[in-house]
This record gives sequence, structure tokens and C-alpha cells, in this order.
Amino acid sequence: MRYISILLLSFSLITLNCFAKGYGDVICGSYPISIYDLDFTHNNFKVIFYYWGLSKTGYNAGKNMEISNATEYKLEFNEMDKVPGFDRSNVRYNASVIKNWDLTYFPFDRQILEVIMEDIVHEENGLKYIVDAKNSTIDPLFSIEGWSLDKFEMKTDTHIYTTNFGDESIKNSKFSRLKLIFHVKRFGGRLYASLFMGFFIAFLLCLIVYICPVDSVNFRSSIILGAIFSAIGNKYVIQQSIPPNTFVLLFDAIQIITFIIIFYTLLVIIATQRLAISGKKEKAIFFNQFSLLFTIVFYVIGVIVFTRIAFVS
Repeated sequence: MRYISILLLSFSLITLNCFAKGYGDVICGSYPISIYDLDFTHNNFKVIFYYWGLSKTGYNAGKNMEISNATEYKLEFNEMDKVPGFDRSNVRYNASVIKNWDLTYFPFDRQILEVIMEDIVHEENGLKYIVDAKNSTIDPLFSIEGWSLDKFEMKTDTHIYTTNFGDESIKNSKFSRLKLIFHVKRFGGRLYASLFMGFFIAFLLCLIVYICPVDSVNFRSSIILGAIFSAIGNKYVIQQSIPPNTFVLLFDAIQIITFIIIFYTLLVIIATQRLAISGKKEKAIFFNQFSLLFTIVFYVIGVIVFTRIAFVS
């Protein structure tokens, strides 16, 4: 009976010591399965991945670990077993993660998707993550529809909460964080052609205006009106595809260039009509031809420059 009491006391002391000091270093690895539903309207994406943690103190990731930048996540299974020299925690997560998208170069944008994990109980002095870079990799069947994965990496850092969570004995709280980082690039060629088609049609309609006789004001005016409707319609289609943004996007640049060309073409129609009425038809034809050349050079160079900047960014 005495020996049983000693064993129980020893076990209690070990348990209390574990809770007091935490779990020490935990070697963490990950095996992402899928990223899907990249939602630009609601600023999130979904990810499925496996996680394992190796410790010598029986750390159970499924019990205390949270995905701190997720709106919701599901722990699909949580198992504990032993491998040579370590206690291993195996977990599978399915999470919806918050992401503020950078759409400056849409649809040739690159995004950095981060999944941030931390223990909700133990601070850094009681638990510190170490990356298992050797065994962390991507599933061979991993794919993101419409995107390519340029790089996957895992990092750790220390996150400082500027509060003591009610513990007056400390000033700030420091927690070790584990980050899964995905560098992805969109396949934007086909999307670019379909999204900006209305702007390009508006540009072609402007070119048709210059081909028409300078004194055909009614016909030229109806064509430029079609260009205006095409550009405005395209503008609203794209605005429904991407959320509001405070930065100048590729979409904004091409839109501005298109409306500049439409406005300039409208001025050319008025100017050439006045010249033709005043008996200066030759000057009207010359100005019309010059404006045609200017329109082509200005629009094509502008679109190519801004598109290339977005593509190589």
C-alpha cells in the first residue's frame, strides 16, 4: 500500500510539473492535401491538411492547438501514438481561413496564403514549436483550380499579445506560432481575355469611327455610343467579380485608358465635323488620320505596359 501511495504521489508531481513548465520543444510537420474555394468576396479560403507534433512530454495538438486566423475549423481526427524517441500527435484539420486579397495585378495576381497555428494554453516559455522541414511536403495530387503553387514553406515565430489576459504578474503574453505558407500564382490569361473583352471591343469601335468618312457624323456618333455602352457594361461585370479596393488595379488602368480613348474619339468627331462644315475637309481628313495613329499607339502601348507590369509582378 505504501508503494502504491509513493507511485501515485510521483505521478501527481510529474503531472503538476508538466502543467507548470509546459511541454518544452515540439517538432511540428505538415502535409497539405487541398486548398479550395478561394473567395474574394468574403475574404477567405479553405484548406485541408495533416499535422503532426513530436514531443517527449506527450503533447496533444488536437487538445489545445487552434488555427488563429480561421473563421472556423474542424478537427477531423486526433490520434496519439509513439515513434522512436517521441510521443506523436496526429491531427487532420479542415479550415476556413481569413485572407485579405491583394488584387492590384488581378488577374495575374500572386497571393501568399497563410495558416497560423498556436497553442491556446501554454506560452512560449512552456511550449515552443520547431519545424520538421525534412518531412513536411505537399501531397502529389495537391492542386488549386486556376492557380499554380510556386512554393510551400513552414515557419515559426513569436506572437506578442499586448495584454496579460488578467494575470497581473506579467506585462505581455508571448506565444509560439507555427505558420503554413503557400505562395500561389493565378493562371490569368484566359480570364484576362474574357474579363477585358468589352474594353477591347470599345477600342475597336473607336477605330471604326476613324475609318468612316469625316462628314458621316450620325453614323460615327452611333458607333461611339456603342463603344461607351461596351466599356460601361464591362466595368460593371468586372466590379461584380472582385471586391472594392483602395489601390489602383490593372482593371482600373485599362478602364481609364479606354475611357480616355473614347472621350478623345468623341472630340475628334466634333472637331472634324466642324472642319468639314467650314470647307476645310482636307484638314479634317489629315487630323482624322493623325488621330487614328495616335489612338492605336496610345492604347496599345498603354495596355501592353500595364499588362506586362501585372504579369511579371
